[in-house]
Amino acid sequence: MKFDGKAFAQEIEAKVKNKVRNFVLKPRIVSVLVGDDPASALYTKLKKAAAERVGIEFEIVREKGEVTSEKLKQILEVIGQREDVTGMMVQLPLPGDSRKDTEEILAAIPLDKDVDGLRYPDSGVVPPVVKAILDVVEEKEKSQIINSQILKLKKYVVIGASGFVGSAT
Repeated sequence: MKFDGKAFAQEIEAKVKNKVRNFVLKPRIVSVLVGDDPASALYTKLKKAAAERVGIEFEIVREKGEVTSEKLKQILEVIGQREDVTGMMVQLPLPGDSRKDTEEILAAIPLDKDVDGLRYPDSGVVPPVVKAILDVVEEKEKSQIINSQILKLKKYVVIGASGFVGSAT
């Protein structure tokens, strides 16, 4: 059986757009991008484009070069106190010495504003890669039921090097 991931993603995006359209207050996400890694900058740009397509305001706070862990935690605490911010994230991996303090830095994100699932399970937000895989598996199983195929009990394992992929069940 084939699965059209692009069509599935467009369907989810349309559902999110309809939900956001009905919100009284427009959601605002702030993403903190530290350093000069081109891949991180591109990924943040893609997140911004996706958010804006569904009607979510997306602000990038860019800190070029190295930033101490203490300064980064202060930045996150200030953003976390802003009433206009409904969600926030830090683009990983962090550069330089900050990388060793990643968990401590992420702890500066208020649990109710963790939209990237980086404080899972405490925040209750499943990390996006895990959520995407669970959604695809669920959708595939639905289509198998529709096609009257017999489903067998299956277990899925997701393995990732980042520590955030595969950390939810």
